[in-house]
Formats: sequence, structure tokens, C-alpha cells
Amino acid sequence: MAAAVDAERLPPEWRLYLLPARLATFHGWPFTEGCLCTPHKMAAAGFVHCPSENSPDLAQCFFCFKELEGWEPEDDPVQEHGKHSAGCAFLALQKDVSELTLQDFLKLDKERMKNMIVSGPLAYPGASRGTSCCALVAPLSRCFCLESVSLLALRSPSVTGFWQGRVKARNFFKKSQDALLCLLCVRFCL
Repeated sequence: MAAAVDAERLPPEWRLYLLPARLATFHGWPFTEGCLCTPHKMAAAGFVHCPSENSPDLAQCFFCFKELEGWEPEDDPVQEHGKHSAGCAFLALQKDVSELTLQDFLKLDKERMKNMIVSGPLAYPGASRGTSCCALVAPLSRCFCLESVSLLALRSPSVTGFWQGRVKARNFFKKSQDALLCLLCVRFCL
């Protein structure tokens, strides 16, 4: 995804790949200056702030969905994230998201979707804590792929032509009774 991409046109869950979108969730964060867990450092480590009445410092990784609370001023967000979720692919990413190719981004997002199914909001349907955090999941009744594919930083002309052709023809959908299964985001679209 290029930095010049209009973030508002991206699906909500893809916006969180961008640091400013994660940083914007840290309203009312209790640690702002003179500490290691400032909003910027928290967002850079992949966290979004999703406070509750009982947990004003609750933060969740948008990628692996690990929730951490009870932050202390000397807690380093990257170290704490790694300690509690060592397998987080976003944390292990060695380059900026804007430098990813389309293929790399889609592989990465596939891992995020697996995490969502295993431990995220989809693992606990109806659970208030899992589903309330910053709207991490787009509604299942809407597919954003047709809107978003053209916004990604398509680095190869052959890849660009391939995806644009698929989007125009809409031939990456399979009919399934009254819903469509998008083969790009693996969602049922009504």
C-alpha cells in the first residue's frame, strides 16, 4: 500500500496497517510523555487503544488480536508485544507496509485473517470485549475488494493488468445461493 493511498477509501481493517490510523485510536491514553509506552510507540508496535470502563489502558494488536492491559510507564510496547505474542507476523515485519508488493501484502493479510478466526473477534461471536475494539472487522455483508484492489501499490505491470482485469470482469466471485464468496478476501458478500 502506498503512503499516498487515500486511507478513507480502504476497508476499515486495512486502514489499521497505516500508522496514523492506529495512532488516531489513542484518545485518552494515560501515558503521553516521559515514558516508553507513548501513543506513537504503541501504534508503531501495532497496537490500537480500545479502552473499557474497567480497563482504560487496554490495547490490542490489530494484527494478532493480542490484548494487553496494566501498562506501566517503563513498559516498552515492542518488547511487551513480543513477549506476549512472539508469533505476530506484523511485529516481525522487517519493512514498512508501504514497501510491500501486492502479493506480500495479501499474504500478510491472509495471516491476519487466520488470527481473526483463531483468536480475534470472529472467534468469539457476540463477545462484547472481542467485538467492540475499534471496529477491527468490516461487516461480513460487504466486500471491499472491488473498491480497494486498485488503491494498492501495484508494483508490477503484469500484476496490475491481472488484478484490474479480474476486478473489471468480477470473475473472482463464485455464486453460493444468495451470497457471493470473494476469493480475494474470502468473505461472503450478500
